[in-house]
Amino acid sequence: MTTAGVRRDARSTTWQFVAPGQPTEFLVVADPADCPEGALAVAPGDLSRHCRPTGWPAVAAPDLGTASAQAGSGAAALLELLAHQVAAGGWLLVGVSNSWYPARGGGSGRLSLARIHHVVRRGGLHVDALYVALPDHRRPAVLAASQPARALDEVLDRLPTSYVEANVRWPRARRRARSLLARAASSAPHAVRLRFAPAYVVVARRPA
Repeated sequence: MTTAGVRRDARSTTWQFVAPGQPTEFLVVADPADCPEGALAVAPGDLSRHCRPTGWPAVAAPDLGTASAQAGSGAAALLELLAHQVAAGGWLLVGVSNSWYPARGGGSGRLSLARIHHVVRRGGLHVDALYVALPDHRRPAVLAASQPARALDEVLDRLPTSYVEANVRWPRARRRARSLLARAASSAPHAVRLRFAPAYVVVARRPA
């Protein structure tokens, strides 16, 4: 099959639906095909060449873990660097796997929700919106707002959350595990559900 015949998975652009508006300048650490029109798509290894003292009105890294691995840095270090690149009144959007998710796989690049808040604050920003990414942040079928709690209730009660990719190992076992975790989450306190969610998409802002 030729490259032109390959259909791209549009879920990798789902993060754009929760991005706060269309900034005049937009730095995105991602594949150009996953970026909105007009954004400057930057490879993780080239990020340092695009950092500037005045920052950017908007910065995004839809897959922080992959970007940090390609950049040769830790996820927390890359998150802090991106936070410092947000100009006054601007915003940052990142997608990241949760290091506390019980069914997480191997590999690095994961951060807990508490760690995300800590690093964002250290960069001078505050978390403005938090979304639970299901089944993950790379190709989410659903981005459920963390507040109000009933938004996540609706997702867990009404929508399938056990989808796994066809090419992963032990897909039936993974679907079963995700189904059980979703069932447990539907009856757990909301704070517990957020702490152990699979992944997050976070929007943070710097005061004007």
